[in-house]
Amino acid sequence: MHPAIWIVGILAVAPLLFLPFASWPLITRRNLRRRGVTVTGKCLRVVSNEGAYFAVYEYSPVGQEKPLQGRTEGRGWPFADEGEDVEVIYDRSDPRTSRLTAEMGDITGWRFATYAIVAWLVIFVPLEIYTVLYYA
Repeated sequence: MHPAIWIVGILAVAPLLFLPFASWPLITRRNLRRRGVTVTGKCLRVVSNEGAYFAVYEYSPVGQEKPLQGRTEGRGWPFADEGEDVEVIYDRSDPRTSRLTAEMGDITGWRFATYAIVAWLVIFVPLEIYTVLYYA
């Protein structure tokens, strides 16, 4: 087998290893939008770590007496201030999975990573097919 087939093949398949990691937050958010229940919670504190802000919030799922806590992903700005009421959306089947509704729209980085991997595949899979046909 010609080395070009191996090189282009590896370039075509390598992004598939990263696709699950890049698309997982998008899938989680889609599931929360479809099966989510919105409740009011309270921001307990805002933690800053090396320029990233994490808001720790508490919410009570419907039909559950003990409140649960969640934490936002680290961003350059806090999603809420300490003591502020926040809207929390949680998964009906798994109440521990939750996000702030303000956080749900902020998926730019994950969306870009997923689109970049798909674009890479669109370029290199046809190139692999052409290489195999040319050198075979």
